[in-house]
Parts: sequence; C-alpha cells; structure tokens
Amino acid sequence: MYWLVWGILSFGVLMEVYGTEIIYKNQPLVKAKSVSVYFIFATVCMFLMAALRYGQGQDYMAYASLYQIDVYPYVDLVNKEPGYVFCAFMLNKMGVPFEVFVALLAAFEMYCFYRCIMKYGEYKIMGLLLLYPTLFLTYMFSGFRQAGAIAIFCGFVIPCLKEKKWLKFVIAVLAAASFHKTVLVMLILPIIYKIKYKNMCKLILAAAAAGVVLCLVDVSGPLTFILQDRAVVYVEAWGNSDISIMGIAERTLLAGFVVWNTYKAGYEEEDCVTVFSKIYLAGYMLSVLTVRYQLMSSRLGVYCKALDIVLIPMLIYRMKPRSRKIMTAIVLAYAFVFLYKNIAMYIAQGGYNATVWTYPYITIFNKAALWLWK
Repeated sequence: MYWLVWGILSFGVLMEVYGTEIIYKNQPLVKAKSVSVYFIFATVCMFLMAALRYGQGQDYMAYASLYQIDVYPYVDLVNKEPGYVFCAFMLNKMGVPFEVFVALLAAFEMYCFYRCIMKYGEYKIMGLLLLYPTLFLTYMFSGFRQAGAIAIFCGFVIPCLKEKKWLKFVIAVLAAASFHKTVLVMLILPIIYKIKYKNMCKLILAAAAAGVVLCLVDVSGPLTFILQDRAVVYVEAWGNSDISIMGIAERTLLAGFVVWNTYKAGYEEEDCVTVFSKIYLAGYMLSVLTVRYQLMSSRLGVYCKALDIVLIPMLIYRMKPRSRKIMTAIVLAYAFVFLYKNIAMYIAQGGYNATVWTYPYITIFNKAALWLWK
C-alpha cells in the first residue's frame, strides 16, 4: 500500500508536469480538468489510508491507551495541549471508538493540507507527493498532536499571515498551540514578514554560526531551567551525539535551492514566493540553531518546512521548461529516497518482520495481522 500510494502520486506528478506540456493535435496530452480530478482522487486515497490504518505509527498504541482514559483531565496533557485533550475526551465520553477518532483527525488534517495546496499550489499533486514521505507518514501516523498543529499552521495560520490578518493569525496560532505548544514559536513570523528578503538570506550565516557555537557549548542546563520537566524529552545526556546528519543535509540543500531560485530573481516583497521563502528560511534557521538536539531541531523547524508542499512547486513552476522537467525528476527521486528511509525507520522502531518492500499496511478490518508481522 505504501509504495502503491507513492506510485499513484508519482504518476500524477508526471501527468501534471510532463503531460500538460506535451501537445498532441494542438491540444495538451493531459487536460487541466483531468489533473484536477486526479488531485482529488489522490487526496481521497491519502485520507482513506490515514483513516483506516490500525497500529501504524510508533505512537499509535500509546495514543489509543490515552484515549481510553475517561477522567478529565487525564495524565498531564491537559495543561499542555488542551485542544487535543478536550477533543479526545469529549469524543470518548460520547462513545466514539478510537478508530473513528483517528479517522476524524485524519479528515481534519487532510482538509487543512488540501486547503493550503488549493490556495497556493502551482502543482497540486506534486504538493501531495512532497507531503507524503514525512509529514503524512511520520507526523500524521504517529505524532497525533503535532500533526494537528502542523495542519492548522498550513491551512489557517499561513493564509492569515499572507493576507496580514494579524488578529486571526494570533488566534490561529493559539488554536494550533492547543494541539502542540511548539507552534508558539511561529508568533515571530509577523517580524519575519517585515524583514527584507536579502537580509533574511544574510541572517542564515549568522544562524549557522550560532548553531555551531551551541554545538560546542553545553546549554543543557539553561534548557532544563526553561523547559523544566519537558527538557528530558529534548535533551539527552551531554556528550552523546544527537545530530541528524541526513536531516540537516536535506534541510540545507532545500534551503539552498530556495535561496538560489529567489535571491537573484528579485520577486516583490509581497509576492507569495518571497513571503513563503522568508518563512521557510526562518524555519531553517530554527533548525540550525538547535541542530545539537535532533528532536528539538526537527520539531521547531517542521512548521516552516511544511511549506515544501507549496513553495517547491511554486519555484519549479516558474522555471524554464527544460529545468522544470529536470527538477520534477529530482523531486520524484527525493520522494522515493525519503520514503525508503522512513519505512526502514518504521520497521526498526516497530520491530516488524518485514523488508522495506513488504512493510505491511494494517487496517481496522484486519487488526490481527499486526501481530503476525511482529
């Protein structure tokens, strides 16, 4: 199923980019309407995949156990993520099974991503493909709370920011924070909005230098003081390497791609590409500043990085035809590599007796199969 969905999305990208540019009998080989229908089809496939899964995702069973607790507030989440806790508690009290709760959460999150892609996506199916390997399969499948925050960020926070609706922007960020508090760092975005793009590019060097310094200086004490009991989640014992080389390399390559394609182009400051590029680079700077702590680096940077789903297609759309086709091929390869890497990680984390190619997709209709693969 995992590779089947990847194939559906990859074929859709080929239709969207290559098919619409091939002229046959004075007509494009693939019409825009066909691409739109295929986009909806692919979105529905992804929704069903997320909604019908069972036990897929490292934290699925942990969230299922928490959902069964019917005393409000349960554990210590109520003071940290009240939005998620309240939704889960109310639906549980109404007798809604956890599997239905998962489906409702998946529907809401896919709607948010769909809303963002429909509003800003130049190549919409490409946006889904970029969503698929990590945001979809890692965060939506396992990080229930943060996936909700990321979805709200893409679907509501970004439009409010772009349209300068500052009050709605703050309300949307607070709504996202009710699912995961890390999104509160995005309250800096109105300041980022005002900074000139060229100055943002220069700040990257300062952030990278500061990140190197923080790798050499022990800041676990101040982090523990600031985060209190939550610090242990992010900070391991000092001296243990906790830097994701592949993760930071990927973010650096993508940030370089964004800068290379926007810096010299001289887009207006209010242009979508410029605004989204500044937001994207702000996320990259957060990642390199906290690179010493892998979990913190990924969690703080993921909100801005989620703009991959619209920013990368925007930049590719504005390229010359030959460059556009080459970059599309690179995007397809990128999605393949990270899907392969992530599935290998899921197998290791979940203890599955499977290969990357046979990794099972378990549904609510064949729950027993989960234990047969372990």
